[in-house]
Amino acid sequence: MFQAQDLGRTIGFFTFGPFGAMYGGAIGKSFDNAFGFMNSNKGTYKKTVKTPINSEVQKAFFTSTFRIMGDVFLKCGFHRMNELKRLHNIMEHMELTMEHRLDAVNNYYLGQKKAFNAQNQINKLLAKCEDNKHILKMFVEIQLQAICDEYHDYNQTGIEAIKQLAELISISEYELAQIQTLVKSYISHSSSSSKKLTKIQEEKNAYKMLGLDRNASIQEVKTNYKQLISQHHPDKLIGKGMPSDMAHIAAEKIKEINEAYKLIMQHKRLN
Repeated sequence: MFQAQDLGRTIGFFTFGPFGAMYGGAIGKSFDNAFGFMNSNKGTYKKTVKTPINSEVQKAFFTSTFRIMGDVFLKCGFHRMNELKRLHNIMEHMELTMEHRLDAVNNYYLGQKKAFNAQNQINKLLAKCEDNKHILKMFVEIQLQAICDEYHDYNQTGIEAIKQLAELISISEYELAQIQTLVKSYISHSSSSSKKLTKIQEEKNAYKMLGLDRNASIQEVKTNYKQLISQHHPDKLIGKGMPSDMAHIAAEKIKEINEAYKLIMQHKRLN
């Protein structure tokens, strides 16, 4: 059955290319979902209104994340289909709602316009989140994850652009290096979960995830673990203003951090 999603994707592709196909398909799917819901719930539909916590912070974080991402991707010079794949993967990891996906794509394109000024956008983010270091670190973390490829390497032009952004939001070179290591280790660890690794390889990845080497003391392991859990705790991030569906990307990292911590503690107890 040809649905609104298919129609939207087709029109979008021939009008605007691959991104238009995704955008049009998303709009069409929202119509399919809406009509499907109404047909199966005739006479029972009630509109629910959500009042977001820290709505201004949420808006600033969301719009800045995707506008800056659009700007960074443009500077990276990615092939258009590679660019599309990366954006799609980020939205998938976040498990964005259909409405938020449309908003994300729109903001992404705004970040690629000639008139876009990255520093002005960062200033808008800081106006709402300046005293919120965890939120700002997550902002940088998402940008880094977006430019890290399947071989766990960063696009160097993208790294230079993100270094400038990090400086604007008062994230030190040391902090940025920590975040880079964490993101790279996270992607490596999560992608290798389906592969068979030796015990030594698993332990090496686990230590990297926590920003440590094999000689770290149990106390150092516990300290780094607690810091990472605090930094990525979804409830804490949502409470500080991170959009709830975007916090899923932090929840994924919490799972990987917990697994790494468990593996390291097992290794320590056996040695």
